[in-house]
This record gives sequence, C-alpha cells and structure tokens, in this order.
Amino acid sequence: MSNFLGTPVAEGFVQTQFPPANWAINNPGGGATWFRTSTAGGFGLSSSSTKLDLYSTVAAGSTHELFLPPMSLTAGAAPSMSFDVAYAQYSNETDQLDVRVSDDCGQTWTTVYSKNGAGLSTTSPKTPAFTPQAGEWRTEVVNLSAFTTGDILVKFVGISDYGNNMYIDNVNLSQCTTQSVTASTSKSVICKGEVVTLSAGGASTYVWSNNQTASSFTIAPTSTSTFVVTSDDLNSCKNSASVVLTVNVCAGLASELAIGAVNVYPNPASGSTNLSVELMQNETIEVTVMNNIGQVVYTSKHDLQSGVNSLLVSTQNWANGVYFVKVASEKGAVNTKLTVSK
Repeated sequence: MSNFLGTPVAEGFVQTQFPPANWAINNPGGGATWFRTSTAGGFGLSSSSTKLDLYSTVAAGSTHELFLPPMSLTAGAAPSMSFDVAYAQYSNETDQLDVRVSDDCGQTWTTVYSKNGAGLSTTSPKTPAFTPQAGEWRTEVVNLSAFTTGDILVKFVGISDYGNNMYIDNVNLSQCTTQSVTASTSKSVICKGEVVTLSAGGASTYVWSNNQTASSFTIAPTSTSTFVVTSDDLNSCKNSASVVLTVNVCAGLASELAIGAVNVYPNPASGSTNLSVELMQNETIEVTVMNNIGQVVYTSKHDLQSGVNSLLVSTQNWANGVYFVKVASEKGAVNTKLTVSK
C-alpha cells in the first residue's frame, strides 16, 4: 500500500461513504463483511458506526479486515489509538476482534489487541440479533508504544464464530507531538481578595480547571487552591500542569502588606520560642519585642524568602509577663503577643 498520511485519524462513520476515504476492506472469505450502519452509534451519541453481522450473514470461521488509512510516523512519540466497541454473545460463541499493525507494508503483522467471546462482550448475551443501547459500549485504548517512526498499517480483524453482531465507532489514531506545558503565577502566596495572574505556556490551546480558556488571566481566590491547565496539541494529545495559590487572611494591613500570618510557639514560652513569619515575597523584615512598659528587649533584622520562615528567639533572660512582638517590612507591620512563664 502507498500514499501514507501524516494526519491523525478521527472517524465516526457519519458520512454515508463506506469505507471512508483512505480506508479499505479486505474480505478473503467473500460474502458479507464490514458495512456502515445507521441504527447505532457509540454510547448513543450518534446513530452511525461500522458493523460486522456475525448473527446472520457472515459465515462461521471467516475473517474480515477493515484497514485504517496508512500512517507515516515522525520521531518524537509513539502513536495512540482508541475506539468504541459494542458486542454481545448469542450464547457462548467466541467471535473475535483483533487490532493488528504492520511496519513493513503488510508483509508481517503484530497483534496489539485481541479479545473474543465473553472478554469482548460489552453486555450480557442477547437474542435475537444485537443492536447496542447507549450503555452497551466500551472504549478501548490500544498500546502502540512499539511503533515510533516510519510507515505503519493498522487494521481491525473480525473473526466469526457465527455468534452475534459486532460494532466499532469513534476510531482515533494520532501521534502525540512532544511538548512541555507549563503553569505559573505572578505570586504564589497572596492575601485573601488579592488579584493574581495565572499563565500557561507550551501549547496553542488551554482549558483551566476553573473553565478559563485563555493562556493568561487574573483571579482573586478566597481560599488556597490548585489550578490545573490542560492543553491539546494539534493531534489532540493532552498534557497538563498545575500551580498552587496559597491564600492567607493577612491580619494587620490591607492586601498590599508583604507579611502574611505571624505566630509564636510555644506560647507561653520559657527558655525560647519560635517565631513563624509567612511572606508574600522575599523581604527584609525587622523583629522588635517590647515588654508591657514599652521597653525594647529584643530586636533583629532578617532577609527572608517568600513562604513560611521560622526564627528562634531566646527568652531565657526575660522576666515573666506579656510581651508585644512586632514584625515589620517596608510595606507595613503585623503584631502579636507572647507570654513568658518560667
């Protein structure tokens, strides 16, 4: 066979032409074979599919081949194939469906999918002839990882045991294009109500978990959330990435404040306490501790990273009582209390 195509296959047998353009049938046993039916479609989403009538017109033991368009693969990733199938046994027959692939122009074939009888069935045995309802279909995904470059032929092979009807619909064969989808945010730690920009890169189309379809958009989340972006390449191979936005209440000043939550633990403290400082971005902060009469008993400066930082403060030489802890940056300050009890 020739005229290998580089384009993906997406066939739902909606057009009346059968076999569809660039498809082919091989019927070595003669007689009836694969044909287009307008009585049933995959999961009831259409009324069209291809059917092999194993109930009444196809002889037992006969083999019937339906060829997909020849495909030319390029280096980068293995092809991917899926299809919908519907089949019911009449009683205990072993009608069989194979998917076979050749990378030497049909001289030899590799079976990459094979099911028969009860293993192929998508519902319980039916009498008389089987016509599938919406819930009597199954989607199959075929592993083609052994084929990455060159020309390939792919065919469905139906083998009759004179059982019941077999249907195939929504055949998809494509080769993923290697890509690296990215998701990023202008700030990963924000105050509640603060506006932040989410951005995606690496593909041409995007769908975010909040139903946004733009590559970049602004949002003001009210709670810590994970946003997932999914993209399709030109052959509809999905890739995804995610980003986490940490949202804090931000006690003290407005949302422009660079400091989020400030905590001390243990509280009360005896010999020392941990000062936890959460920052919206990298900041230089100053820590000041005063006693209840306004005397400064401790001061220090620190260059901290965005996120949660922990500082150890010694209280060993402080008298018992209540102390006021102030954590300040150029954009404002957050205050909390510490009790020392020895």
